[in-house]
Amino acid sequence: MDLSSAFLHLLQICLHAPKADEMNMGASKYMKQPPAYVIKMVHRYLNIPVFMYCRLFVLPFIVWYSALFESQGWLTQMDFALFQGIGNILYLFFNTLIAIVLLLNLVLFQRLLYHPKVQSILDEEAKEILVQQVLQEEEDEAMQELENDKLLYHGTSAVNCELMNDVGLSFEETLLSLPQMDHAESPPTAYTL
Repeated sequence: MDLSSAFLHLLQICLHAPKADEMNMGASKYMKQPPAYVIKMVHRYLNIPVFMYCRLFVLPFIVWYSALFESQGWLTQMDFALFQGIGNILYLFFNTLIAIVLLLNLVLFQRLLYHPKVQSILDEEAKEILVQQVLQEEEDEAMQELENDKLLYHGTSAVNCELMNDVGLSFEETLLSLPQMDHAESPPTAYTL
């Protein structure tokens, strides 16, 4: 149970360390709250398995088994050494305490699984990932529009070059022969000056 408690304390340190924006100038840079993936790893891959093993396996199946079945010999010796019935009182007392501790461990396990601070930190991380994905999609769309504009621009230039070659005009003559566009209404193209 001490190992489980040590990992629970580690989780508490991770959760309650000051955030980077809350730190004062004298605090060490190592005292800030770790990233969300570290908290997730400590919670899911250290705390939960160790808690289950130490408190939900060792306690009922090893300690309680020993108290229920292997303690009969020394409890009868206590009956003979002290007074009649003390063995039964101790047997009932220890088994009741172990049952209460096991029930409390089940409540603590449920609280550990759905720890509100861990959930809020993981939700914040999920929101940040979602925002990054949306920004990346918007950036990809903008790059695609830019590529389309480049293709359109180069396509116009290719048409103009083909026009020059077919007619046999020089570049300046071709530019002068093209209709002039109003620059305020449309973006500049390859053939406007």
